[in-house]
Amino acid sequence: MNVGGAALPTVIQTVATAHPVQLQPHLALNGADLRSPLGLAIDLGAFEYFAPPATGYWGWIGTYALAPGNDAPLADPDGDGISNLLEYFLGLDPAVPGVTGISCLTVNDSGIDYPAIRFTRRLSATDVATQVQIAADVGFGALLGSAQVSVTPGAAGMEIVTVRSTTAMSAAPRQFLRLQCTLP
Repeated sequence: MNVGGAALPTVIQTVATAHPVQLQPHLALNGADLRSPLGLAIDLGAFEYFAPPATGYWGWIGTYALAPGNDAPLADPDGDGISNLLEYFLGLDPAVPGVTGISCLTVNDSGIDYPAIRFTRRLSATDVATQVQIAADVGFGALLGSAQVSVTPGAAGMEIVTVRSTTAMSAAPRQFLRLQCTLP
């Protein structure tokens, strides 16, 4: 083997063990490339377990270079008031402030106005449980009903969802709406 112009042996004897440590040129598990940057891995001569790559929220958040602790689902490293979990679900970037992806509006159904919420939804976020909550008080003590109005295709891998209250604005002129996301 040749690294940086110097020839290196492929078997290195160590003092810590009586067995040679052998560098393997390639290691893969279920198609995942587990090589080091130099293309080498240490064979410990034992059963070795490699965790599969993270998927879902944890796979997504792992693609961002966030400070320790800022990768938690409820963390908000960009300070925009949107948690990482909600940013994941809405298709946003947790490192860039912005509140796109969710908005409130009024939906008119058969001449009756209803408060509504519209948001983008990441199709691959199947690991997230969501609920649109609507209440007459900001504490969300007693929830009002909701009805999905529409789901339309959005940008690649996204869709746009509109959900309205089942209580008309004339019956309850002050209503509060929120999108709740959890990792079950």
